[in-house]
Amino acid sequence: MELRVQLYRQLQDDKARRDQFQPYGCTPDSANCGALRAAEDYFDRWGKKQWALLGAYFMQFTSAPSSTGQLAREAKDLYEDYSLDGSSIQRVEHFSSMGAQLHASLTVNGQTHNAELRWLHVDHEFKVIDEWESGHWVLAPHGPLTFIKNDA
Repeated sequence: MELRVQLYRQLQDDKARRDQFQPYGCTPDSANCGALRAAEDYFDRWGKKQWALLGAYFMQFTSAPSSTGQLAREAKDLYEDYSLDGSSIQRVEHFSSMGAQLHASLTVNGQTHNAELRWLHVDHEFKVIDEWESGHWVLAPHGPLTFIKNDA
């Protein structure tokens, strides 16, 4: 019984904290912005064609997560034809306690594009969780054609 009471209180505390959440932004100068740091690493992995490490940032929607090899193949299939020659992050807008929108300029195959990437904070089972909980940031959706805009 006590465990149920503790769980209920935790749920109520989490809900209260979420209700108090105020959207905020961060820039590359921000020291403590997990979504921004994840995006920087993501762009680095893409530029170096490190497919397995890039695939680790993909949101997974199944109960059985993909293997590292499967994610590497998916990353290669999606990104191989899109060479990332440079990236510049302008800002990250945390629109909720669980998600952020990143605005960047990307040079892909020699052309500069504006990009908006949606990042979600997830646990090890890929359940979306609050950013103050233990977890990691993933990109959703994650194919380059879903976030590259041709209006730079």
